[in-house]
Amino acid sequence: MFMVGAIGHARVRAIAGAATPWLFPHSCMTETYVRLAGAKSIGAEQQWRPFTALFNVRWIDRGYPHSALAAQLESYNMARRSNMDFGSMSKILLWAVPIGLIVGWWMHLTVFYDHGANVLGGGSGVGGVRVQYANTDATWALGLGANPTLMNTSAWWATGIGFLLTAIGLLLRNIFLQIPFHPAGLVIAFSHGQRFWAPFGIVWLIKGLLLRIGGVASYRRLMPGFLGLVIGHYFFTGIVMGLAKMTGLEIFDKIPIIWF
Repeated sequence: MFMVGAIGHARVRAIAGAATPWLFPHSCMTETYVRLAGAKSIGAEQQWRPFTALFNVRWIDRGYPHSALAAQLESYNMARRSNMDFGSMSKILLWAVPIGLIVGWWMHLTVFYDHGANVLGGGSGVGGVRVQYANTDATWALGLGANPTLMNTSAWWATGIGFLLTAIGLLLRNIFLQIPFHPAGLVIAFSHGQRFWAPFGIVWLIKGLLLRIGGVASYRRLMPGFLGLVIGHYFFTGIVMGLAKMTGLEIFDKIPIIWF
């Protein structure tokens, strides 16, 4: 289930070009398995160990590991486009794992031991939304352990219909090259469509106007500008704002960090 979700997310992200974890259906991977196979396939009633394990893998549903796979594929794509040796890119990615783990452990453990876990969610005193997620997931897993569910037939029908619609969409795209619909759009719309319809619509409009007015040459000439806009957004919100918050200055207290 994890590999299916990861490969599917990487594929959709490659098609849509949106570097965000929200292309992944949030909290649906473990729930989908429970609906398709039934909680009784995980453990019997009052058998808490397997449901505790289910709770402990629930965090994967947030899509970050799947985003990591997509980011690695994008890294190799950049290496290919820049004629960089794939071996060198592999070494960089391999070094990033231990460095990221060490820095992450140091950052979180230092803050937690010095100030407590209540710093989560902006130091609200209740742990923030992450603690709420943990409580919700624990309640869900405990509920399944207390009353294991059976296989959900409707979930199988929904999965089959989704697979059929995707296959039909791919077939139509291969037969009619100018068809405006893509099966990836269906996946995105049913995941977090409310986050994407406006930016995707604006980009679609700008791209259409550029191609119609200036042709492919103008479109390719302006591509670095749009790429710079994306990189600038990530640099400012991810690095500049993070460093600004670390200063502890009061002027930055009310400015949120856009962490995705």
